[in-house]
Amino acid sequence: MKRTPIRSLLCGCLAAITLLTSLAPAAAAAQASDPGVYAASLSGLSMGGTAKNLTNTTTAMAVTPQAGIYWFGCYRDAYQALNLQYDKTDSGLVLDPMNFQQNELWVLKPAGGIYFTLAPMSHTDYLIAGQTNDHQLRLKRTNSLDASVQWYAVPDGEHVILINRKTGLAMDTAHGSSTTGNRVLNYTRNGFRDAQSWSMIRVSDSTSRIASGSRTTISDGAYAILASSNTSKAVNDQYASKAGNGTAGVVLDTYNAEANEVWIFTHRGNQRYTISPSHCPNICLNVWSASPKAGNQLTLYNYQAGDECSLWEIYRDGSTYSFRNVKTGLWLNLWGNTQVDGNKIVGYHYDGSAAMKWKLQSPSSGSSGGSSSSSGLASSNLGRVSFIKQNPSTCKATAAAMAVNLIMGRNAYSTRSMIASGVLCKNLNGNTYRGSDGAVYRTTYKTDSYVGSLSEVTRAVESAVSSGLPIVVAVHKNGGTRHHWIVLVGKDSSGRYLVVDPGRSGSGSMASNTKTMNALGYSFGLTDYSTTHYGYISFART
Repeated sequence: MKRTPIRSLLCGCLAAITLLTSLAPAAAAAQASDPGVYAASLSGLSMGGTAKNLTNTTTAMAVTPQAGIYWFGCYRDAYQALNLQYDKTDSGLVLDPMNFQQNELWVLKPAGGIYFTLAPMSHTDYLIAGQTNDHQLRLKRTNSLDASVQWYAVPDGEHVILINRKTGLAMDTAHGSSTTGNRVLNYTRNGFRDAQSWSMIRVSDSTSRIASGSRTTISDGAYAILASSNTSKAVNDQYASKAGNGTAGVVLDTYNAEANEVWIFTHRGNQRYTISPSHCPNICLNVWSASPKAGNQLTLYNYQAGDECSLWEIYRDGSTYSFRNVKTGLWLNLWGNTQVDGNKIVGYHYDGSAAMKWKLQSPSSGSSGGSSSSSGLASSNLGRVSFIKQNPSTCKATAAAMAVNLIMGRNAYSTRSMIASGVLCKNLNGNTYRGSDGAVYRTTYKTDSYVGSLSEVTRAVESAVSSGLPIVVAVHKNGGTRHHWIVLVGKDSSGRYLVVDPGRSGSGSMASNTKTMNALGYSFGLTDYSTTHYGYISFART
């Protein structure tokens, strides 16, 4: 997130990673347990970061990391990571912003007892070797029995001090600085945390080498994010919170197409997206405080341009999608893949399981499974355009305003701007509008008095749906209203028409007010004439 002094302080505190799933004797964390628990005794050292005199650390204090792939972030900023400069084996080690490149991910292998070796993923036959006091760390091509390439880890709260077996010196950032390019060296253990304490973050191989399908793009617009193992469950902004300060929780819930479980995807460049709840699109799905700790519940934060905690990459694997956070490299994950309402949505390392695979669906009235057959401007802009509730007898003007706004992708028209002399503007027929895709669309307006036929309006509706365009249609309800106009915006996965009804109460985006026409009880045509009249307002690309 954009760093304010307070946020920086929080990032420094919360981005410190517990050694759970990384260090023995603590048991490796399964997804069924709480990742925040670290029950192992740490030889009396602080679990909360209280300052300790760490000049006399001994091997008896050490814990044994599990084999795996890690990055090491300096104490001041977990994302200023240990890096093999220029990815050259004859270069020294420095700090560099974490980008999940292979020269800043380190393969840890046990070397007997408490000791281990560290090799860059880009050159796994080279190991970090200890140096004399105050000299920059470098790589060495040797075997793991060489004491100069063996290290051990002493916990310091939620950080570790890394000590070379041969020299007894600590891995140290020169002068405790977290600046890019600062040298990483061996130095006498002195208890100076800024220089000698490290976040030790375990990742998976595929955090760097993606193994979750191919990176893809989708149309901007509104989608439900459904659990792949149970498409009746969806990602939910718990309690429809509008708080953009990291206090809102993101959970699983039974899908009802409510505004807090319809998400607006917005492309922010370079195949990166923000994901916002449709009832409050100025906040977005976020990794609170940039914490790279696997298992932390995702939350919502006010969007700020360039905030990588709020940016997501999308990967498609057949009919499912996975979402990778740009800042942390963690994936949108259903904790333990447990399909119960209220289960938390977390950031987690790639594991290839169903817990990190999701289905995207355009919003509908409670339907689930598969995606909408609608695509194009209507689907893309549903989350961008506001729902407008009609005044008495303005259903057609209000519906027309929303339809044109869908074409344009912005709130350009209101009910009033569609009315002249108390009726819908007669000049609407033949009007042209510039769509959000840059194309020009021409309007056809069949008025209330237009008789037409059911087959004609059905053809017009099907043409609009297949083109991904909205269409305003005249409808009635048996035993109810005989004369009404609504906006039809597509179909759901079961082939039912999706509509927005200006006569219903609602707020927020059109996406959060989308229902099936069947559920609302409407049929095509106006029945307050001696014969049914089949009016509509359609749009066609010129």
